[in-house]
Amino acid sequence: MNQITVTKRCADRIRDGHLWIYRSDVVETGGVAGGAIVVVRDQNRNFVGQAFFSDSSQIALRFLSQTEEPIDRAWWQKRILDAADRRARLTSVTNAYRLVYSEGDLLPSIIIDRYDDVLVLQTLSQGSETIKAQLVELLAEQFAPRAIINATMSGFASTKV
Repeated sequence: MNQITVTKRCADRIRDGHLWIYRSDVVETGGVAGGAIVVVRDQNRNFVGQAFFSDSSQIALRFLSQTEEPIDRAWWQKRILDAADRRARLTSVTNAYRLVYSEGDLLPSIIIDRYDDVLVLQTLSQGSETIKAQLVELLAEQFAPRAIINATMSGFASTKV
């Protein structure tokens, strides 16, 4: 997996719970392409976590995990279902609510709103844009919505499911 090195000061902030790393704290990218999921290490080569990498934003790294674990389809599915479980009590009082709250649900740069049987997916970074197709598949499987609307910085697109 691609690796990025960050300053000790930055690594300490992440270990204290901060979820972003700014470009100024990145020491070495090793030529990683924007949108990749990367392993983040401090200058002593200690593991810090795994994150989305952006080569076009001042927020260079958005943390997904502070553990060494595969970030695969099952990982994304679990995070989305965990977020849905946290919102389950809302379904008795409304059919419109935020299903996924980005960093609040440890899914940085991903927002999913539910409006009855329509979902609106916002991908707000290179990394989340890269996995958008997988997110749409997971949302269709788990929630069987009538439609999924993709809202990105470049516009809107509807996916009928």
